[in-house]
Amino acid sequence: MDILAVFNAKGGVGKTTTAVNLAVCFAAMGRKVMLFDLDAQGNATTSLGQAVLPSIGTFDVVTGAATLKEARLPTFIDDLSLVGATTSLAVVDIEKTKKKRDHHVMRKIAMAHKDTIDIVVLDCPPAFGELTVNALVSAHAVVIPSPPTPYAHDGLIRTWTVLSRIRTTLNHSLRVIGVLPTFLHGEEVNEPAGDVVSACDSSILSAMNAEYGDLVHPDGIPLNSELFIAAAAKGIPACVLEPNTAASLAYVEVAARILPREKKGKTKHAGFRWFKEDEPADSETMKTAVKKLNEFRKKADGQGLLSTNINIPDVDKDALDMVSQLNAIDEDIDSKIRPFTLGLAFLGVTLLAGVVGFLIAWASYNGLL
Repeated sequence: MDILAVFNAKGGVGKTTTAVNLAVCFAAMGRKVMLFDLDAQGNATTSLGQAVLPSIGTFDVVTGAATLKEARLPTFIDDLSLVGATTSLAVVDIEKTKKKRDHHVMRKIAMAHKDTIDIVVLDCPPAFGELTVNALVSAHAVVIPSPPTPYAHDGLIRTWTVLSRIRTTLNHSLRVIGVLPTFLHGEEVNEPAGDVVSACDSSILSAMNAEYGDLVHPDGIPLNSELFIAAAAKGIPACVLEPNTAASLAYVEVAARILPREKKGKTKHAGFRWFKEDEPADSETMKTAVKKLNEFRKKADGQGLLSTNINIPDVDKDALDMVSQLNAIDEDIDSKIRPFTLGLAFLGVTLLAGVVGFLIAWASYNGLL
């Protein structure tokens, strides 16, 4: 079994998108995969056709309240199961402090099911808390999604500092697969600022390559806003929604490039491969995966997943009630303040009229008028 963490200390960098699509691609390549959603927002969970967060999930497994068998959910993707986020996940750090710390919980849980799981993918939260530490200590490898933007670049530096600390203190064998550039602007940049955006991409990518060398994936993931937004709305991985787009094929290539080698005979299992390894992604593996992804798409269509938007909510009545209450409060305050305001205005006009009258009278008395 191989455990892959997808981590970046900054949010909004394509971390969940990367975790979900790599998990799907691994499954399309014939591996039995389990995805753990460790982020309290639960976006990885709702990216796999789950309209609502489950009642039992990662929180319960990590705290020992439930077994992995109880929390493990099947998905519409063959050979891909999910341990979803729950509404309780945000307080897991508090719960963990009540017990003796064990930074290898995730690995111990997964290894107990190594006969039924080939690859575990951990979608880490951006915050550096107990869950993140546990994920990085339990993982055999980590990949870092990072778009070439100024703020994301700052986050990348912080992320590298965190990983260096983890490797020197808690997980000496953690393999940093590398940095995966995400949201790369290409042909879809056609706004007036497009040239500036592309220049910014190029400049920061150059800096990333200078800093991390061949640990940076050579091509990265191109931006396809329409695809990623539609995938998020429907709760379907982009690689399944449109398997033959450039962005989806890029994820297939990344998955094939780092895919752990299968053990043959007495050969020691090598685990996930680095981006910097010279061996390219196997073309036959990629072709097989794309074919399987198209099968997943047909299956999703047959289940009605392509025709629904599970992550675009209906109008929330509670939200409307809250707005109505705030408006009522504003109107009440306004009704109390209005007479006072009018009184001040009347007093001001009266005083001004008095001052003007005095000035006119004084000017007349002194023969100025």
